[in-house]
Amino acid sequence: MSGLIRGNFDAMTHVMQQLQGVSDETATAAQQLGNTFEGLAVDLQGSQSGPACQQMGERLITEGKQFSTTFADQSHMMGNNQQILGAAEEESAHVINAVMSHYGN
Repeated sequence: MSGLIRGNFDAMTHVMQQLQGVSDETATAAQQLGNTFEGLAVDLQGSQSGPACQQMGERLITEGKQFSTTFADQSHMMGNNQQILGAAEEESAHVINAVMSHYGN
């Protein structure tokens, strides 16, 4: 048994990138909806409809940004975990190879 024992870290990276893309698209959609609602607030002059649209727009924009930021933080942690697991895997492979070479095949 020689060589490095490999986990499926490439797949983890791919999934992490895909999920970050979904997060970014969601944040963009929330931003666009928020802008639309804020625009409606100007067009709707009712005593309740205008302020309600303004509040909804602000809420969508804020929550979209929070979602994106939270997901980016999670994505970063996933990347860190991947690096930690990769380093531990290399270290474990080194130990296994050292034991094998000491005791022979």
